[in-house]
Amino acid sequence: MILTVLQTIEDDQLRIAVDRLFRLYQKSMMVKANDVLHNWHDAEDAVQETFYKVSRNIEDFLPVDSQSAKTLILVYTRNVAINMYNRKKRQNKLFYSKQDITEMSLESDDPDDDVLELIINQETIEALRRAIDCLDDMHRDVIILKYYYHKKNIEIADIMCVDVNVVNARIFRAKKKLMNLLKEGRA
Repeated sequence: MILTVLQTIEDDQLRIAVDRLFRLYQKSMMVKANDVLHNWHDAEDAVQETFYKVSRNIEDFLPVDSQSAKTLILVYTRNVAINMYNRKKRQNKLFYSKQDITEMSLESDDPDDDVLELIINQETIEALRRAIDCLDDMHRDVIILKYYYHKKNIEIADIMCVDVNVVNARIFRAKKKLMNLLKEGRA
């Protein structure tokens, strides 16, 4: 979770400070974010977004093991979580319709395409449709936007009103969930 944030920091001392903050306060931050969002995955996203904001203002959190650093990071976390909660409340419309998924297909106009391969691909698409349908709204939306509408992660971040690092994490988790659903045959 913190790796993407650490990669954006060029100064070694500041990177170490952010990493230490993460190790010291991540659990408290997760609890604080979950208290607001009531969803563990959203809380993870909030913590990641908080660390992105913290990394840009790391001087305010030094020394990292002080009570003031802990208080400030929990205030940041609460505010990020509240903002995420409010954005989610405003998002009352899904980004896609069930018809969008149903219209995905691998039909080919090329007569040289192997019929058996087309049938297998069509069955794979059907299983994938069912698996996508099993995802929660947040993960379904990010997959649909990324792979059906061919949006870039930065565009998805703008659409969903979250940081691009949050989108990266959601795509990763959504693909992991899809793989599990397909492996288990529940889709």
